[in-house]
Amino acid sequence: MSSLTLGVMAAVADDEVIKPKGVLNDPGPKPELNKQGEYDCILKSMETGQVTEIRPKNIQKLHPPRKRTSSAFTTDGRSFVYWTIQVDYKLDTVFGNENASASAYIRNQQVHFWLYEGSGELVP
Repeated sequence: MSSLTLGVMAAVADDEVIKPKGVLNDPGPKPELNKQGEYDCILKSMETGQVTEIRPKNIQKLHPPRKRTSSAFTTDGRSFVYWTIQVDYKLDTVFGNENASASAYIRNQQVHFWLYEGSGELVP
């Protein structure tokens, strides 16, 4: 198991990020695929508007969950362990469709935030 420590601090809307709490090293149960081959927590995040750039119809690949450590969005610099699911998708831009990748950071079956894989910036 590899872990990636991210130190991302950004000005974000309250509904885009859930602040971590609980035991630092316990992200809860590993997310499992539903009968349709999707992750319910990912779908719920999209349905509630937590992320607007990624839509279910644009998803090309869902990678298996893996654990990562992140201190993003903590005020005291503590690192929390998350389950992350990388999502490869088509992004509609003014220049046409582009390939993009982002990861959902999940604790206790709830997406806390989304970060772009390359830059580590918050996904709108």
